[in-house]
Amino acid sequence: MNHRDIAHQFNLFLEKLFTSLSIEVEITDGIDDGGIDLVLKYEGKIVVAEVKAYRSKHIGGIQNALAKLNFTVRNAKAKSGILVISSLLESSRRKDLEKKYEVKIIDRNILFYLTKDDSDLRHQLQEFLLELTQTGDENLFEDLNIPTEYSFFDIWKSFHLPKRKEIKPVTKGADLCREMKAISLGKKGAYLFEEKCEEILKYLFEDDLSLWSSQNKTDDTLHRFDLITKISSINDFWKYLARDFKSRFIIFEFKNYTHKITQNQIYSTEKYLFTKALRSIAYIITRNGADKNAITAMRGSLRESGKLIMCLDELDICKMLDMKDNGDDPNTYLSDKVDNILIKLSR
Repeated sequence: MNHRDIAHQFNLFLEKLFTSLSIEVEITDGIDDGGIDLVLKYEGKIVVAEVKAYRSKHIGGIQNALAKLNFTVRNAKAKSGILVISSLLESSRRKDLEKKYEVKIIDRNILFYLTKDDSDLRHQLQEFLLELTQTGDENLFEDLNIPTEYSFFDIWKSFHLPKRKEIKPVTKGADLCREMKAISLGKKGAYLFEEKCEEILKYLFEDDLSLWSSQNKTDDTLHRFDLITKISSINDFWKYLARDFKSRFIIFEFKNYTHKITQNQIYSTEKYLFTKALRSIAYIITRNGADKNAITAMRGSLRESGKLIMCLDELDICKMLDMKDNGDDPNTYLSDKVDNILIKLSR
């Protein structure tokens, strides 16, 4: 099931949940509604909701989603807004974010509270969260901090239009995508492309990667990689990637070629990877993707030595930047790509 289908499934569950609370619900799935996923109506008051089906139990930044929702509320003639997320938030952090962005947040803890008296809804919630999980061994109740008391109707009565200065949606990703596309292809723009890619990666994965080091050489000086980073994330995707591929570090290579990369670039990158040094994952960022032989070489590296090499082209990068701007998790995009590779890998 692709992520769009999973998101729609979450919306259907929330429709049942809010309906059980006697709230009228309209599902829009964010289509032509400025990102609104649900419209909630009760006692003459209209509240809009944005829904984020994050695949990770813990999520880093949700500020972009909140900024977008704050802006949407002001322009949708709604009373207020709710951000519903499938991940966990600490209560103190939730309250701080609610105060700053003047909207309400319903996280996994609150969803468990709201389904405590309805076994059918609780079962549907658990089934959905298992569908989201990165592996099949997640304990859904681990790290939960379910409120002892939470009145949705008291929250509903407190809804009001944002009163402070308008918070505009984030457009940094769109700017970075446009700037990357404007760089000349080939050797002329190679250095600028490397610089822009590093800036893009730091925006996309600011909560997931650290110790950014460019133009690094191995101790025998035989190999130099464009960028190496350390995994330091609470996101399930990176945690499981590090575990499954026994890697603490991620190598990034940047290819500003006018053509698709070939198997030669894959073999060159593979030489940088060394499992005993906990360095067995590489992403090659290109302008035009990889040719058929390069794809075969990437699969061969994974099958024969357990080294994961993935190619991300310009379209992939801009898609993830758009997700980041909208408050979605770009790691989901990478997770789906890894799953697709592993599912199709032959012996």
